[in-house]
Amino acid sequence: MIQRTNVFAVEVHQNGQAGAGDQTTAFDANLSLTYTRYPAFQQQGSVRLRLTNASPTNFFVYFTNGYGYAIQSKTNLTEPWREVQPVTNQLSVPKTGVRQFYRAYKHH
Repeated sequence: MIQRTNVFAVEVHQNGQAGAGDQTTAFDANLSLTYTRYPAFQQQGSVRLRLTNASPTNFFVYFTNGYGYAIQSKTNLTEPWREVQPVTNQLSVPKTGVRQFYRAYKHH
């Protein structure tokens, strides 16, 4: 998840003479939002990836009950999955840098 702070600012200015009896203030806004909806990843078996904070700069991606599974990653949903090398069930990932997608995958 990318968390950002968005600021929406408004200014109200007096128009005309003070005390002229017109106490009406109007405000109008319009917001346009475009987003891409991606399909949910298909879960393979009962092995689930977990995510924990390892330190202020890194987090762990791991699984515990997946004999024969490996962690795969990609930076873009349109590219092919790549197996993380060396093969491991626990991966330390920096919190800064390129965003990644991860999955636990078992070759049959």
